Amino acid sequence: MKIEGKATYTDIKGVEYPIKGRGSLPDDISLKDLKVSGKISFGEISCNKITIDGECNGKVFSAENISIQGTAEVDSVNAKNFLQIKGKPEIEKIVAAEILIESRGGKIGSINCTKIKIFHGENHDCGSILSNIFGGKSFQNNSRVQIKNIDAQKINLQNCEVEEIHCKDAVINSNCVIEKLFVEGECEIAADSKVGETIRKEGL
Repeated sequence: MKIEGKATYTDIKGVEYPIKGRGSLPDDISLKDLKVSGKISFGEISCNKITIDGECNGKVFSAENISIQGTAEVDSVNAKNFLQIKGKPEIEKIVAAEILIESRGGKIGSINCTKIKIFHGENHDCGSILSNIFGGKSFQNNSRVQIKNIDAQKINLQNCEVEEIHCKDAVINSNCVIEKLFVEGECEIAADSKVGETIRKEGL
């Protein structure tokens, strides 16, 4: 892996090492913790906890907990417990227990998890300002996170465009377009979201 910026990593013995400027580590190194502020490119990374603030580009992330703030262009992300992304995800495959994504765009292939929430974050009162300018008409940001498929127990989505969802309980909030929704339990759909087909299933 190659790192530009600032980073700290903790080896399996619990010893912490700093990186400033530019540095590199073998992809197969065993780590407990990796924190990067800047850019990181890699083949495969596996450790207990990964925290990225900036830009990451690579093939496979594997960790107990992963936190990314910025841009993530990754083939596969595997978080045993928790995955948090704040920024723009460009990821082919995500597997995690719990996922929290704050984004206004990006593309994700497949998501497999227990619980997922995707939202676009605060508008900083931009909507109310534009509403006043345009005579009381509400402003809607139509940018969406594009996802091929989601398989989860519970989903809570906002500003998403998804081809197919399989879940137990679904909350589809504002500005979503869902082609097919397979749902077993509770289902809430916002008035300004569109679901092409809702299919009730048992025992998903």
